[in-house]
Amino acid sequence: MTSVAHNNADRTSRPAHTRWCLPVLFSAVFLISCVWVSSKKPFWLDELACFYLAQDPSFGHMTQALAGGADTVPPLYYESLWTWARVGGVSELSLRLHSWLWLSLTFAFIWSVLRRRYGYWPASAGCLAAFCLSRLVLYHNSEARFYSFFLAVVAFGIWVFDRVYESNCLSLRQVALIALAHAIMVLSHVFGILYSGAILLAWIAADSWQRRWRPLAYVSVAVGWLAFLPWLPIFRHQTGIFLHESWIPTPTV
Repeated sequence: MTSVAHNNADRTSRPAHTRWCLPVLFSAVFLISCVWVSSKKPFWLDELACFYLAQDPSFGHMTQALAGGADTVPPLYYESLWTWARVGGVSELSLRLHSWLWLSLTFAFIWSVLRRRYGYWPASAGCLAAFCLSRLVLYHNSEARFYSFFLAVVAFGIWVFDRVYESNCLSLRQVALIALAHAIMVLSHVFGILYSGAILLAWIAADSWQRRWRPLAYVSVAVGWLAFLPWLPIFRHQTGIFLHESWIPTPTV
């Protein structure tokens, strides 16, 4: 389907001035859910790890603590959470609202991609079913951990792929956007490289199916991966600490 066909589908599916009402409504409903759940659920152990790093008044000290093994994830989520905490505080509700925000952005990115490809109503029905009928999604909407953040980052990578896929000749801006999206992905979670690699494989497979070759797009993804290199020695140190001291050993008796 061409971009012209996509735009026509967008125009005929829903009036432009009401097109984004669904993501806004979704965000409002999930905001109410986050506030309600937070009023009834105290922090648990994993959330406390985020709480202690977010409450650190020093950004540098927080990063050093993370590098020292306070958690085993790349730094981007905690940098985002630390910045959020400087504005909203470190209460249970505030840190969980950070997850709500990123989950709302996840919905917006995925819904935007599906709407562009399939039209307003199929995209809306599919997204509402996937997000609202999943207990796991509802759980992470009010969980002060990095899963909603990572979902949003991956959704952004998919959105970028969808936006630039039909360009036979990539502009410098598009190349930079691809590299940025995949750099953010690998700096957000240890599984970021897997999701980034999956998008790259999908890109190559789709191009092969259409008998075209765009090495600049593939190289842009790999350039994004280079952002993880400075963190790689720290990641090895983190995993070395948690290898023997994080989980309870398997009983031998």
